Amino acid sequence: MNGIIHVPADRVWAYFKRYEGELRSSLHLIAEWEECGIEIYLTAESDFPCIQVFADDTFVEETISASADECEEDADEIYDTYLTQNLFGRMEEFEVSGDHGIADEDEDKSEEREAELDVALAEFLEIALKNGELPDNESAIDPDDELFQEIKESFLEYLACEIGYRVYRPTICNGVDGKQYVVDFPYQAAQDDLESKT
Repeated sequence: MNGIIHVPADRVWAYFKRYEGELRSSLHLIAEWEECGIEIYLTAESDFPCIQVFADDTFVEETISASADECEEDADEIYDTYLTQNLFGRMEEFEVSGDHGIADEDEDKSEEREAELDVALAEFLEIALKNGELPDNESAIDPDDELFQEIKESFLEYLACEIGYRVYRPTICNGVDGKQYVVDFPYQAAQDDLESKT
C-alpha cells in the first residue's frame, strides 16, 4: 500500500455510525496518497456511508454501502485501486488530451532513470547469477525480458515499502483530470507510513 489509510476498511462502517451526524453535512478524509493527488473521503448519502474519491481535487467516483460487510468490501476495493500501484493502471483508463501532456524534459528524465535502473539491475543479476542461472539463461539480464522487469518492480517496491528507503523513480501518471504529471518518489507515501509506525 503506497497511500496512507486513516480509517481501515473494516472500521469505516463503525466510523460512519459514530460521526453520522457530522457526515450528513461534511466530508471526512479517511485515506490519501498525497504524492499522486488522491484523497478519499467519507460522507453520508441517504442514511448510508458514501466513499468519494478525488484526484487533484477532481471528483472521480463514489460508492454507497448498504451494510457493514458491503462497506468494508467497497473500502477495500477503493483503497486497493487508488492507494497502490494499481492507481497508474486506473488512470490510464481515462482519456488524456495531448494539450496537457508532460514536458519533453520530464519524459526524458523518466526514461533516463528507467535505463539507469535497468543497467544497475543487469549488473547485479550478472554477478548474483554468475555461477548459477546465468550460464544457461542469458535472458536473465535482458531488460526487455518480462521477468527482468518484474524483478525490478518487486525489488524497488520492497526497498521503499518494506525497508523504507527513498527510491527516486520519476513515474509518468495519466491523471483523471486529463493531464499527465511526473511523480519523482512514487513510493514516498508508503515510506512515510512505515516511519510513522516505528
